[in-house]
Amino acid sequence: MKKKIFMREAFNVSMLLPITALFVFCVLTPFINSLWIMLTNWDGLSATYKFVGLKNFQYLFKSKDAITPVVNTLYFTLFNTFLVNVVGFLLAYLVNVGFKGSNICKAIFFMPVAVSMVLAGYTWTYVFSYVFPVLGLPSMLGMIETAKNGLIIVNTWRDAGFAMVIYYAGMQGVPQSIIESAEIDGANAWRKLTRITMPMMISSFTINFTMFFGWSMKTFELPMTTTSGGPGRATETFAIYVYKYAFVGNMVGFAQAAALLLMLIICTMSAVITITLRKRELEL
Repeated sequence: MKKKIFMREAFNVSMLLPITALFVFCVLTPFINSLWIMLTNWDGLSATYKFVGLKNFQYLFKSKDAITPVVNTLYFTLFNTFLVNVVGFLLAYLVNVGFKGSNICKAIFFMPVAVSMVLAGYTWTYVFSYVFPVLGLPSMLGMIETAKNGLIIVNTWRDAGFAMVIYYAGMQGVPQSIIESAEIDGANAWRKLTRITMPMMISSFTINFTMFFGWSMKTFELPMTTTSGGPGRATETFAIYVYKYAFVGNMVGFAQAAALLLMLIICTMSAVITITLRKRELEL
C-alpha cells in the first residue's frame, strides 16, 4: 500500500519536472545572472566587462534623460488603470442586467482581449492614420499633445473586456436574496449598486486594480508598435527606455539596473494596493 502511494506521489512530482526545468532555465537562471550584470558595464556583446558596483544606479538617479519616460509611465498608469476599470465595471453592470442578447454582448465586449497587444497596436495605428483623416479628425498618435491619450484609448479598448469578466464574476457572487430584500425596503438601483453590490464585490476591485496597475507600469508592446516612443519622446515609457539603452545604446548593465528598479517599484506598489484593498475587504 505504501509503495503504491509512493509511486503515485513520485509520478505526480515527475509531471512537474518539465515545467520546473523550463522555469529554472528560462526565468530563474537569467534573473540570477541579471543581478550580477547590473553591477557591470557589459555592452551585451563583449566577452569581457568591468565591475562598476552601484554606478549604474547612481547614473540612473542623476540622469535627466529618465525623467520623461518616468512621467509618461506614471501618466499612462494612472489614467489607463482608472479608465479600464471604469469601462470594465460599466460593461459588467450592463450585461449583469440580463437583457435579451446580453450573452452576445459579453462575447463582443471580450473579443478584443483575444487580440494580441502587438496586433491591436498595428490595427489602431492604421485606424488613427487612415480612418481618422477620412472623418476629418487628426491622428491622435501623430501629435505630442494627444499621443498618450491615444494609447490609453487603445489599451482600454483591448483590456476593458478582461476587467468586465472579473467584475461580472463579482456581481454574480452577490446573493440575490439580499438584492430582493433591499428592493422590498424601497432601495433604488443606485442604492443597490453602491450600498450592496459594490461593497460585496470589493475583491474584484482588488484583483483588477492590482493587475492593471502592474500591466500599465511595464507597458511596452503597445507604445513600441504604435509610436516607438514618439512623436519626440511623448510616449516613451520606462520599459522602452530600458529597451533603448539595452539594444540600441548597448548599455546592458545600466539597462538591467533600470529594469530591476522598475520591477521593485511594481512589486512594492502592487503589494501596497493589495494590502490596502484587502483591509477594506475585512472592514466590510
